[in-house]
This record gives sequence, structure tokens and C-alpha cells, in this order.
Amino acid sequence: MEISKLLQNCRVYTAVQTTTELLPQKQPAIYAFYEALDFSRGELPNEVDAFVTKNGRFVAMRQDNWPFDLRITFRGNPDRFKGEGLRLSKELNQADLPSVREHLLFLSFFNEPLYIGKTEDLKVRFRAHNDNGFLWKMKNEFQRPPGEFVLMAYFCEEGLVRLIESVLIQAINPAFCDQKS
Repeated sequence: MEISKLLQNCRVYTAVQTTTELLPQKQPAIYAFYEALDFSRGELPNEVDAFVTKNGRFVAMRQDNWPFDLRITFRGNPDRFKGEGLRLSKELNQADLPSVREHLLFLSFFNEPLYIGKTEDLKVRFRAHNDNGFLWKMKNEFQRPPGEFVLMAYFCEEGLVRLIESVLIQAINPAFCDQKS
């Protein structure tokens, strides 16, 4: 089954307040917030290491009488950038770096979503998230600015929005959704 034509219904936006002007009005959508893969501040390998150090979450336990280590990874990969990806990023032509950074930021939606919702008007709902929703909570409780997130919206028929949202929440169980189905 070839379903890539459905990508025409998707849009990805940064989650900063200035994005509001880019959002369509009165268009039903399922949307999700993701951690932004924003590597635009310095050397790519160093930025990847800083990102995984900040966002890779794990618990490691070691007992003297255990013949093994127990490590549970919750999100992300806490290990330093390595292997072919590290080599390729170090060899990257600096003229290509802005394009690579743009691709990675767009592909942030490959992350596990932190929040999934539905709306009849994406612009209104986005403002609400800044005022008292997901983005507000990130700023006030976790000291994370909206620029650390991207919004991915999938536009579809109004009659399907609630059903699709419910299935996604049930199947994915995003960390910051209070609703569970």
C-alpha cells in the first residue's frame, strides 16, 4: 500500500509564538508536539551530544551481587554521538550544514510525540497551548521554551478527527496527555 500521498495533508511548524501567523484557521486537524531536533547553534557533533545528554533519559542499576547491569531507557539515546553518523557530520561540507539542520528540524516528528490533540481550528488551539496548555506547562513547570518543540499537524475530514486522535492516544500514550483514549 502506497500511503505517502497522505503527507500532502501534513504541516510541521516550530512551536514559537510567531508561528501563529502561519497556521491555517478553521481546518480540522490532529496535531502533536515533539521535541525539536534543532541543531542550529554550533558544531553538529557537539550539538547532538548536548541534545542526547539533555533529553536521553535512563535509569541504571548495579548491585554487587548481580552478574549484570540493569539499564532502562525511557526516551532518547543518552550515549554520545558515534559511528558513521559522527564521521559523516565531521566531514560535512559547511555549505551543506544549513540544509542538514533544516531537514533534521523538519524530521523532529520522527520522535515519540509528547502530546497529541485534535482541533477544529489549529490557530486557536495553538494559542491556547501557549496560554495555558502544553507549551505553557513546558515553560512554567519545566523551564523549556516553546522553541524546543515543533508542532506537526495532519489535516483531515472533521468527522474522523476525534476517532483518529483517540486511537493515537490509546496506541502511543504520550507523556503529557491527561486523556487516555
